[in-house]
Amino acid sequence: MMKRLTGKTAIVTGGASGIGAATAGAFAAEGANVVFCDLDETKGNQLATAIRNAGGEVHFVPADVSRSDSVQALVAFTAGRFGKIDILFANAGYQFVKPLAEIEEDEWDRLLAVNLKGVFLCAKYVIPNMVRAGGGSIIATGSVLSFTAAPGLAAYGATKAGIVNLIRGIATDYGQQGIRANTICPGCIDTPLADVFFDSQPDPRAAKQASACSHSLGRIGSAAEVAKAAVFLAGDESSFITGAAITVDGGLTAKL
Repeated sequence: MMKRLTGKTAIVTGGASGIGAATAGAFAAEGANVVFCDLDETKGNQLATAIRNAGGEVHFVPADVSRSDSVQALVAFTAGRFGKIDILFANAGYQFVKPLAEIEEDEWDRLLAVNLKGVFLCAKYVIPNMVRAGGGSIIATGSVLSFTAAPGLAAYGATKAGIVNLIRGIATDYGQQGIRANTICPGCIDTPLADVFFDSQPDPRAAKQASACSHSLGRIGSAAEVAKAAVFLAGDESSFITGAAITVDGGLTAKL
C-alpha cells in the first residue's frame, strides 16, 4: 500500500518534542522526507536518530523561528537537500501563564516573535519554493484559545487567534497557485507545553484532572492524535480543504 506522503518533503518547526515530534515521526512514517527544527539540539538529535532507526528519512536543523536568518537557513537547507518543499508544519510555540497587567513588554514581544512572527517567517520563505513547484500545504498549530480564553493566557491566546487569520490570508492569497493553508487547533494535549500551564496552578494534578473532564471525551488528547490530523492536511486526501481552522479538541469547544 502506497504511503500517503511518499515523494513529498516536509519542514516541521518545534519538532523536538510534543506535537512537533509526533508529527515529524508521522510524516516520516508516511514516506515524507522530513527536516525539523528546534532550539533543543539534544532532543532534536535524539529524535532524528529514533526516526532514522525506524526507517524514516529525516534531518534535524537547529533553528530559531523568530529570526529571519535562521528560518532562511532552514529553508535553504531543505530546498538544497531535496529540491522542493511540499509541506510546512509551522508548529513552534512558546507559553507562559500570567494575567495581562503582569506581563512585561519583553515577554509579550518574545511570545509574539515565536508564536506569530515565526509562522509568518516560515511561510514567507517557504511560499516562493512552493509556488515554483506548483503548490503545497501549509499547516500551523493554533489552539482552542484561538477562539476562547483561559485565565492567565490572554497573550498566548492572542497569538493563536492571530495565527488562524494569518493562515486564512495565506489561503486566500495563494490558493490559485496551488497552495493550501490550514490551522489545527488542539484542545489540551499531553505535551511539555501543557505542563507549563498545569505546573503554574496551585494543585497541578487537580488542574490536569479538571482539564480532562472539560473535554466531551473526558480525557486529555495525545500528540499522536494531533499528528494524524496534520498528516491528513499535508496529503492529497485534503485537496479541497483550505483556509480552515480544524479543532482537534475532544469536544472541548463543543461544550463551551
